[in-house]
Amino acid sequence: DHAAIVTAASDSELTITLPTAPTAFVGQGLDVTVARAGSVVSASQGFTYVAGATPSITSVSPTVSSAAGGDELTITGTDFLASPALNVVMVGGKRCPVVGGTTTELRCTLPTLASADASASVTVSAYGLTSAPTTINMELAVTAASIAGGSVTSVSNEGGLTLTVTGTGFPVSKTDYVKVWVGGNECPVSATTTTEIQCAMPPATRPREDRPALVDAYPAKPEGQQNIVVKVNGTVATIDNATTHVGFVNSATPTITAVSAGSYLKHGDAVTITGTGFAASGNVVQLRRVDLNPNASACDVTSESTTQIVCTVQATTFGEHVVRVIVPGKGAARTVRSCPAGQFLMCDGTCLADSDCSVPDWGIVGSCATLAEVVLDDQFCHSNGGTDRVNIPMKLQNGKDFNLNCPMYSCEGGDCDTRLEIGGRGARVSTCRADPNGFVATIKPAITALSSAKTSSVNGGLRITVTGTGFASNSIVGLSGATCAVVSWTTTQLVCETTATAESTGRVLGVWTDRVAAECLTTCTGYSFAASATPTITDVAPTATSSGRADCGQPLTITGT
Repeated sequence: DHAAIVTAASDSELTITLPTAPTAFVGQGLDVTVARAGSVVSASQGFTYVAGATPSITSVSPTVSSAAGGDELTITGTDFLASPALNVVMVGGKRCPVVGGTTTELRCTLPTLASADASASVTVSAYGLTSAPTTINMELAVTAASIAGGSVTSVSNEGGLTLTVTGTGFPVSKTDYVKVWVGGNECPVSATTTTEIQCAMPPATRPREDRPALVDAYPAKPEGQQNIVVKVNGTVATIDNATTHVGFVNSATPTITAVSAGSYLKHGDAVTITGTGFAASGNVVQLRRVDLNPNASACDVTSESTTQIVCTVQATTFGEHVVRVIVPGKGAARTVRSCPAGQFLMCDGTCLADSDCSVPDWGIVGSCATLAEVVLDDQFCHSNGGTDRVNIPMKLQNGKDFNLNCPMYSCEGGDCDTRLEIGGRGARVSTCRADPNGFVATIKPAITALSSAKTSSVNGGLRITVTGTGFASNSIVGLSGATCAVVSWTTTQLVCETTATAESTGRVLGVWTDRVAAECLTTCTGYSFAASATPTITDVAPTATSSGRADCGQPLTITGT
């Protein structure tokens, strides 16, 4: 009376899945009976359950794993088949694909499961199910969030700190499996363990405005509680946002009010940053590329107080950089700038005056307040993934070129198209940068000394030693269009060799690193190529010996001019 399940049938064959045998059945010869439409046929004592042929599980590792799946499960036991493909492992009702094994050990990749206890069982094709399943605890939950040196419920609305999310069921060293968001902004993951995720906290989310008003000062990002979302391998972790969240607070946000950096910076230059809410010690200064490139140059802090920081540039990247300060326990500082009354702040730090908005040639006369409007091309931005069009500068009567970059906060931190319309005419389309309102400093390589020889043979070959700062493997040396091929480099010295160039004078030596021209702090002019400076060879002796070649060790005389 022990029914089996028919899984396939034909006129001459049935395939069945056997039920678990009651203890009394083990070792006994059992009749196999098939009933069909009132007809019954039997095979007397045709089948036997054998205890020795029953696979068993003795242990599993790990016993606790992420509900997001992806971890490898190792099952130890007996009577598995040597070919992994002939063993089927089920966990929580889902197949755990077997990736390797022996007769006593199987390894499989755990599937995605609900956070709960799940049973693991093995089916061996020649024998059937293991004697008893084993329980694995599948979990994925966030229990807390924290920052070093402060409270996660009171941080800068500019972000900038490392956020540590604590919980269970996280994968180890699989940052590509894990995604974290704070208030809808991604928190890029830098490290994971089974119980912790670390990510770079983003700024507070600002509501999008398609018609942002022209204002005379950059408005602060909104404060308030913002939720944390964690996904592992596409599975959302359980989290109580009532107790675990990030609190962005204006009063906890440091500010930068002034930066003294000169017209450009080079390696070793000092930068003075004035503001509020800095720490007495432990502040970090970064010089971040304005083009959203993640690379940055460090600025080593040499003195600091709650209102002023002095640092020394460690130039590793070049071009325009935004000055950024990270305050321990608080986060990134907000830049505070404003324009004179009646003018409006543009994102390159300049102010828009009424004289810029009046264009008599177009019949437009009035104030910026009544004529100017910032327009965000929302449809274009989203349909093109943030790729902006060719910049089209708007030249006014006074020759001013509007450079809004990302006008105010219309598309903050992204790369969307914007334009400024004056009286319904004209536009400039441009790219958002890392901090549209930040103080910008230009980092350049520098040339401080040059070797004395400045006249090269027209055949090239003159070696020039260039001393300075900010040199790299991709540095290029040129002489007013002529190439001087770099043959060796360090961060402070380049050696280049001139190439064949027509007779000429008045050439200027230049160096470019990352396509940024070096500032020349010495005399870089006066280079020339001259035929008169070109050596000649008129004779070589001997050219051969009795053996038909010049032998090693034999003197060779070269005659020339």
